Amino acid sequence: AGDNEGPAMLIDGKNGTKWCVTNFSSAYIIFETSSAVNVSGYSITTGGDNKSYPGRNPKNWKLYGCNDYTESGTGTWKEIHSVTDDTVLQDKNYTTYSFVFDRTETAYQYYKLEITAIQSGDVMQMSEFALTDCSHSWTLETVGPTCKDQGYTATICTICNSIKEKADYTPVIDHNYSGTDGACIYCGYKASDFDHIF
Repeated sequence: AGDNEGPAMLIDGKNGTKWCVTNFSSAYIIFETSSAVNVSGYSITTGGDNKSYPGRNPKNWKLYGCNDYTESGTGTWKEIHSVTDDTVLQDKNYTTYSFVFDRTETAYQYYKLEITAIQSGDVMQMSEFALTDCSHSWTLETVGPTCKDQGYTATICTICNSIKEKADYTPVIDHNYSGTDGACIYCGYKASDFDHIF
């Protein structure tokens, strides 16, 4: 889509810029870190107009690591993480979503993000991509349901608070009006707010 929306925009640290690929069939970006690093996850930030132009988020992608890449294109790439039929990324503007996994045993200096499908249409865009490094220490926590959200159990890192996975969902419950002035302790609504129902 032009240099102003080229691949360098993906790692410039600015949400206001983006990497945009028109006439999309597939795309990849290869980048080098200043020194070899282990990774335990990454984040993707959506573009600034995803809400107006839905379907531009990646759907299928893979992240690879390598230590012998050359500019001639050779290198031994090791798959680190993959996503198929993604449902995490939403059509929201400038919104960051995290993907977490166990820390790689190998530290890599070259990384490749390869996108093979998008949600719909023929334009792919992403605002930011960032690697994360944490020696995760996982614990299982239970989050109770509220009047707005389901409850679940989650595998959470005690160091960075990243959520690895959620499971054992429980249904939404009724309002609890035991709060101040009869307000629901979960959402703040008061029972009196529902006096006038037509």
